[in-house]
Amino acid sequence: MKETEEILNKVNKGKLKESRVKIFLFELLLSRVFRFFFTPVLERLMRFKTRLRVGRIAALLRVVQALQKVDRRCILHLTPQEDDQIRLILFPTALSSVAAYTGLPKSYWFDGYRIESQSGNNIGMEVDLQNLDRALKSAAGGDAVVIKLAKKGVPVLTFDIRTALGPILQDLPVSIMSSTRLEECQEPDSATLQGVVLPSLANLCSVVERLKALGNHASIKTVVGERSSFTIEAASDAANLSASYDGLEVEPSSSMGDARECEVELEVKNFGKALFAHQILPDQVLCYLLRNSVVVKVSAEAVQINYHVSSRAFYANLQSQSRVDTNQNFASVQLQIPVLAS
Repeated sequence: MKETEEILNKVNKGKLKESRVKIFLFELLLSRVFRFFFTPVLERLMRFKTRLRVGRIAALLRVVQALQKVDRRCILHLTPQEDDQIRLILFPTALSSVAAYTGLPKSYWFDGYRIESQSGNNIGMEVDLQNLDRALKSAAGGDAVVIKLAKKGVPVLTFDIRTALGPILQDLPVSIMSSTRLEECQEPDSATLQGVVLPSLANLCSVVERLKALGNHASIKTVVGERSSFTIEAASDAANLSASYDGLEVEPSSSMGDARECEVELEVKNFGKALFAHQILPDQVLCYLLRNSVVVKVSAEAVQINYHVSSRAFYANLQSQSRVDTNQNFASVQLQIPVLAS
C-alpha cells in the first residue's frame, strides 16, 4: 500500500519514531477491515429517489434563487413518507444573521417519493445552492427528471434528466449530516404569534435600498391594534428616512384590546435579504417582532419560507462567539456513510 511505503521511508530516514509507526499501521489495518466487512451493510442504510414534476421546475428555481440571496450553503432535509413536506434550511452564521426555513409539500413538487435511512427515514445533507440552481436550469428543458442519492466516491445528489437529445446526468456533491445536528437546525416555534400583513415586498425592497445609503442599521416598529402599522426607519448625522404603512391587517385575527407596540433594531442589509422572497410571487407576507429577531413569513403556492432576521445586538453577539470558527454555527457533522439510491 502506498501509505505504508511512505511511512516506512520516513522511518528509514529517521523522521518518525517506531511507536508512531505502529499506531499508524494499526489504525490503517482497522480501517481496511471495517471497509471490507461493513461497507456492503452501510450501503443499504440510506436510499432516496423521487421524480420532480417538470411543470414545477420554474417555480422551484425561483425559490432556490430567493434563498441564494441569504447564503450559498443550505441544509436539505428529506423527511419520511408520512411527513408531507421536505425542508430547505439556511442556518445563521457569523457572516449572516438570517435564517430561512422553507417547506415544500411533496405531493405538489414530486412523484414516487421513496426514502430509507436508519434515522427514522430522515436524511439531512448540506448542499450548495449554486449547484442546485444549475441542475434545475438544466432540468428545465427535460421531459422527465429523477433525483436520487448515490455514492460516487462521495455522496452525491444525482439529477437524471431525460431530454429529446438524450440523458443528462448532473451530480451535486453533498455532506451527509448526523441526526443530532439535523435536529438542532429545526425552526423555533412561532405558530402562536400574531403579526401584521406586510405590503408589497418589491416596494419594501426599494425602500430598503434607499435606507442603506444612510448606514448599516435600521429600526423596525410594528403596532398591533385597531389600526395596525409597520414602520422602518434609518438615520445618519445628516438625514433621517422612514417609511410607514398604516391600516394593515393582522393574522391570526382576533378581538383587539390595547394596541401593542414592538421595536427591533437590525442590520438593514440582512432584513433586505428576506425581501427578495418577492421573486416567488407570494400570496401573503406576515411580520412578527420578537425580542431578538424579526420573523417574516412568506406564503406562496405550495411553498412557505420563514425568515428569522436577528436583531443588531444578537447579531453582534453571534459574531463575537464565532470568531474562532465561523463555520461552527452551520457546519454539518459529515458522516462517512455510503449512500445508495435504489
